[in-house]
Amino acid sequence: MKSQVPESINRPCVIAVEGDDCKRVVRAMLRHLQRDAVVRDLKSQSEIRSGLLALATDPGFVHNARSLAVIIDAEANIVAAIDKAKGAIAQLQDWPHPTKHGVIRSHPSNLRRAGFFVLPDGKSNGNLEDLVWRSVADNPMAPCIQDFQECIHENGLPLPSNLSKFRVQSFIAGHPSDFRLIGEAADGGVWPFDHDAFDGLRKFLSGL
Repeated sequence: MKSQVPESINRPCVIAVEGDDCKRVVRAMLRHLQRDAVVRDLKSQSEIRSGLLALATDPGFVHNARSLAVIIDAEANIVAAIDKAKGAIAQLQDWPHPTKHGVIRSHPSNLRRAGFFVLPDGKSNGNLEDLVWRSVADNPMAPCIQDFQECIHENGLPLPSNLSKFRVQSFIAGHPSDFRLIGEAADGGVWPFDHDAFDGLRKFLSGL
């Protein structure tokens, strides 16, 4: 399969994310907010530092970028993830160095702004799936998925280690569409971006 050519950096707002699903969810939310940005997938947390340094040398970034965001998962260690996002931005010269999740910082001598957001909420361990599941946990389908999970457990069968991913994928499977991935579902308007669960991310993206 041919690799996709990265989107040209021809706009002032650039958002670096971890993974294709996150890229598609962020793009879908930006459309919902009627905001515009270049969203680049840096693939994994292990590549955030090197990926951001490479991004900063892109001529389009050098000439056009005025606002920068990094969005990654907390996974099993929210403190380590915050340090990783903070440290990645701190490498960049002539950019502000944000120190708090979800807080956008401005450079004192230029117009550049930067911030980071650690999914799901900057306080909890977890990931994009945790955030998305919270947004549909009050959907009528949610108890059915919970019953499905309990059925598997009660029959002595192993459950996936990532229960939020299991729940989200079950939700997508039960949705009247042909979507298979969380990013595809975002493109298709499945996730309720006005839900309270997305308040923090909405506020962060709106402030860039």
